[in-house]
Order: sequence, then structure tokens, then C-alpha cells
Amino acid sequence: MTFMSHNLPRYLRTLRLQSALSQADLALLLGLKSDSTVSKFERGKIHPSLRNAIALEFIFDVRLREPFPRLVDDIEDAVGRQAAKLDRKLAGRSDTRTQAKRRHLLSMAARVREEPDLP
Repeated sequence: MTFMSHNLPRYLRTLRLQSALSQADLALLLGLKSDSTVSKFERGKIHPSLRNAIALEFIFDVRLREPFPRLVDDIEDAVGRQAAKLDRKLAGRSDTRTQAKRRHLLSMAARVREEPDLP
């Protein structure tokens, strides 16, 4: 399964051009040896690593959800399923630590629901 949005190559190129950066400039900012890697990102030939994705977030001041919507959704869904399992496991317990855990799980669920839908 690929986590990269099918729009990522065009999106990266658009962000790069809006920022007046060449592929060589972006490669330098990402710490890549060659601008050919940026070209491969923009053509959808390879996927950015997590390190590069975080760097792109910083370089272009965008949240990871924007260039990687499916990846973020998939991760949130997986963590949400695990959180629901943990919540079920904790049900019926009323000690202070358990209640703190359950409050945190509710907070996580609320953050996922608050995420704006992107086009």
C-alpha cells in the first residue's frame, strides 16, 4: 500500500515554485546529495523519507496532513483503533491513574474529530 497522495508530486513542485526554490535549492535544504532526488519526488518515482517529510513540513510551513493526507489518516485510524482497545480494557476500573488514561484517550479522539477536511 502506498501512503503518498497521488497529488504529492504536483503539490511539492507547486510549493517549491511558489517559494522560488530550484530543485537544487530544495535538495540543499533537505541535505540531499543531488537535485535528481527532488526531481524523483516531483515525478512520483520515489517517496520522501520521514526525515524528508518533516523537513518539507518545516521548509514550506505546511502540516504533514497536507502533502501526506492518506498516511496521516491511516496512522490516526490505526492509533484510534488501538486507543479504543485500551479504553475497553480500562472500562470498569476507577482508580486515579486509569481515569487519567481514559481522559487522555478522550482527548486524542477529540483531536482527530477536530481535524479539518482537506480537499
